[in-house]
Amino acid sequence: MGAGRVVVVGSINLDLLLRLPRLPAPGETVLGGELTRAHGGKGANQAVAAATAGAVVYLVGAVGAADGDGSVDALAASGVDVSWVRRCAEPTGHAVVLVADDTGENQIALAPGATAI
Repeated sequence: MGAGRVVVVGSINLDLLLRLPRLPAPGETVLGGELTRAHGGKGANQAVAAATAGAVVYLVGAVGAADGDGSVDALAASGVDVSWVRRCAEPTGHAVVLVADDTGENQIALAPGATAI
């Protein structure tokens, strides 16, 4: 039996992850540690997971002129067919993810950008 085929329709974002000793309360500032950039988005993450599991994966989504090339390149390098990813004038979606070191809990804020089109 050959590999399955999967079509994922979903978001492609650039994630900014900030690890903190704990999550802030409303209006509070908590000093953080490491800030990292990662390619993400629920659709992109699912597509990469399916490709890693051996499926032939097609991703339908959108990225913007800003930061889109890196996301598309990373998806293609992971084995995802990106021929259905649209490039548009809106910025690529960005998520800011706060992660508490002690519990792993997170808070996420999203500017959907191209995903919202």
